[in-house]
Parts: sequence; C-alpha cells; structure tokens
Amino acid sequence: QNRLKEDCPFRLLIFARAYSFHHMAGEKTSVAHLFRHGSQGGSKTGCRAWARAEKELQVGLEKLYGKDPAYHPRGDLFKGRYSLILFENLTKESRIAEETMVNFQSEFIQKLSDVPIVALQT
Repeated sequence: QNRLKEDCPFRLLIFARAYSFHHMAGEKTSVAHLFRHGSQGGSKTGCRAWARAEKELQVGLEKLYGKDPAYHPRGDLFKGRYSLILFENLTKESRIAEETMVNFQSEFIQKLSDVPIVALQT
C-alpha cells in the first residue's frame, strides 16, 4: 500500500468503537482528533456523526467505567491508509452496547464469502 498508494488493489478495513477513542479525540496530536475534528479542525471536514453523539458517548462512558475519566479507554487510531467503520455503540438510554458492532461485523464478514480475500483477522 505504501508503494502503490491509490493504485493498490487492496485496502485495510478496520471496525472500531468510537468510545475507545473518545478521550484521545480531544488530544490535538492524536489521529482520532484528526478524524473527529477534521484536518482543518472544522466541523465540515470532521466526523459529524461523532460530533452529534459527543454528549451521549460521555454519558455512556460514565455509565460503563464510572465518572473518573482516568478509567476510560484512551485508544488512538492508527496512522496510515485504511478504511474505517466507526460505531458509536449507543442505545437510546446512552448506554454502550457492544453487540452493535459485533453483529454488524459478523454479518459483514459472512457476506464476504463470495469475495476473494487476501487476509482476514477478527
């Protein structure tokens, strides 16, 4: 991918949970910040769905991990070229629901049965 750039016939696809990167999205040096806020820092280039769910994600994190942010996940997205499917994983009650992404990922992988795949890791 590095050598062929846009001409590369393969693409890395990552499934991720937004709450895992929520706190790092506030760090201006993180990849999650670039994805959440956009490279120019404006809402027109950032992830609007993530912006709309910001308060609910915070509530969901507090319900799952407690109010102290020291116990909240602080993952960052990878640098590089890939496609990302990011899930907010929230219920209507602002609770984090792990099964949302797991169900989608399972169905998605099942649909790939007719597509030639070089590698698959779950």
